[in-house]
Formats: sequence, C-alpha cells, structure tokens
Amino acid sequence: MIDLENYIYVLADYVCTYSDNVAVCENSQENESLVFTYNSTYIESIKYQKDDIIYALKYSNYNGVNPIPLIDYKSMGISYNMTDTIQKEEVTENVDEAYTLYNYYIDNVTISNDGELINITDAYNILSASMYYNAYASERENIKQIEEFIYDNNFIIIIVDFKDENDLYYLTTTEHSKEILSQYMK
Repeated sequence: MIDLENYIYVLADYVCTYSDNVAVCENSQENESLVFTYNSTYIESIKYQKDDIIYALKYSNYNGVNPIPLIDYKSMGISYNMTDTIQKEEVTENVDEAYTLYNYYIDNVTISNDGELINITDAYNILSASMYYNAYASERENIKQIEEFIYDNNFIIIIVDFKDENDLYYLTTTEHSKEILSQYMK
C-alpha cells in the first residue's frame, strides 16, 4: 500500500510546476521527484523517483476499488474587484520585515476567515496556505528568488525577494502573472 499522506508531507520541501493534468514536484537537493497525473475528478497515477529508483502507481477502478480523490482545498472566500490602475502600499506594521504591496489590477481584496471579512494586508498569516506554489530563480544579482502562490478564485500573490531591499508583493490574477514574472526573469 502507498501512504499518500507521507508523499504530501515530503512535498513541503519540493518545488512544483503544474500544467493542465500533470504536476511535477522536484527536490533537487535530495535528487527526488514526484509526478502526479490527474483528470478533473481523480488522481490517475503517481510516480516517485529518487536517483535511479522509480515507484509507480497507476489507478484503475478494478474490482470496485475506490478511486484516489483529488485534494479538496478549503475555499478561503477571497473576493476582489478588478481595476485599471496599479496601487502601491508600504507595509511595515505587524510584519517581520518591511515590504511593498502592489494591488496589480486587483482592488479591495478581502478574505473570509470563519465568516469574518478581513483586509488582505491583515491576513498575511492565513495566506501561507496556498493551493499551489512555484519558486523561480532569477538571473538578476539583487534577487534571491521569486515565489508564486496560487489560490482559488483566480487569485495570485507573487513575492520578489530582494537581497538588500524591501520585498515586493504583487496581488494579481492568472491573466497578468506572466507579465509580472517577465519583469524579473528571462
């Protein structure tokens, strides 16, 4: 039997990329990878590889065995309005280090937490639980890394982590994420 909970646990140290029906998660330090193939309802296969060792699980509903369900992420109740302008806000209170927040084509962002609507700048601890996460390297010397947190409701946070400057946080949607990322990566 394959313990899926164990795979989900190790994913915390992986960098994952997603396409329409494949998720590729890699940990370059441990030379490990996990590849999930799925359709709109079920995980169809899981392949785990470490060095030259490969374990593969393919699902078929043979003899009435229950399918492997997709992970159902709890909705955060994110709501926002689209805007034609980019709004800039300096955030220094109640955070470990200062950062600059850009409402990039998004305005009036709120999150529902136990029925209470809270502003995005007051919800940084809640936003750590994204649906998907991508980390990117940048060829620019002054940037440590670029992180992309993808949530439900077409909502994305992109963090540009500078070595010697305040971090930049972009609030955007999938329509504009490539435009932002292209400013910092080739």
